[in-house]
Amino acid sequence: MYSNLSSEVPTLAIPQKSEGEFLRTEDKYIISFSHRDHILELINKYMKPSYPDSDTQYTLIESIYFDSKNLDFFKHDVTDYPTQYKLRIRQYAPNGKFNPRAPAHLELKRKRGQESKKLRFKIGPMQLLGLYKGESLPMNDEVIAINKDIELQVLISRMKIINDLMGEFLLRPVTSISYNRLAFEQGDLRVTMDTDISEKRLVDVLNRRDFKTFTKLDKAEKMMKMFSAQECFILEVKHQGHIPSWLENLLNELSLPKESFSKYTYFTAKAIDGQITVQ
Repeated sequence: MYSNLSSEVPTLAIPQKSEGEFLRTEDKYIISFSHRDHILELINKYMKPSYPDSDTQYTLIESIYFDSKNLDFFKHDVTDYPTQYKLRIRQYAPNGKFNPRAPAHLELKRKRGQESKKLRFKIGPMQLLGLYKGESLPMNDEVIAINKDIELQVLISRMKIINDLMGEFLLRPVTSISYNRLAFEQGDLRVTMDTDISEKRLVDVLNRRDFKTFTKLDKAEKMMKMFSAQECFILEVKHQGHIPSWLENLLNELSLPKESFSKYTYFTAKAIDGQITVQ
């Protein structure tokens, strides 16, 4: 039943890189908290904190992920489908304090092999409510005003990509994942550390017996075994094909392998496994 995926990924022409768009390689590492201080010491030596406000010490991030009723995006990930998508609404809280008047960021992430391309733009409360209901995004004065740093035709193109994806898969919000993030940058290199990761499940998911003929859950089960939010944090290294020698030496010193890990896939797999229920 699930070995032949119920929906094919549409061919979406993501525009050329511009404001609010990122093309890079992302390497992920799952690391014991026992190494945290040593890693932070080195990162602070070679990199600078990366936040919009210099008073920010960390950012609390809440991401609401969308998927189809049949969890097509989850299935594409665990089967290493050639092109994978994640659609999420992301809100940022500097030092853990959300601004209720701040717009949310709508992000589409496309992954092909090790290369990730992300585009995003901001949406207001009415657009946010419409997305929760599965409605198409309208282009209006509010959206244009809060995205004045993005050319109008680029914004229209991005909105069409999102609306096409929403219509193709009948996407709905399925889970909210929160975590604290430390972020650093130096040139084209960006390094983030995510801790205190937790989930709030928004809808019921298919349980394990419904997946009994879906035989490729090995990747998801590996994620569940390798990661514990109480014992580990996630280090992401985002680069343009090259990392500096000091960072490469650190990763080799700690014998840290790259991992294929997704917060959304991890928590969805746990929900399927019956360890998480709707809150």
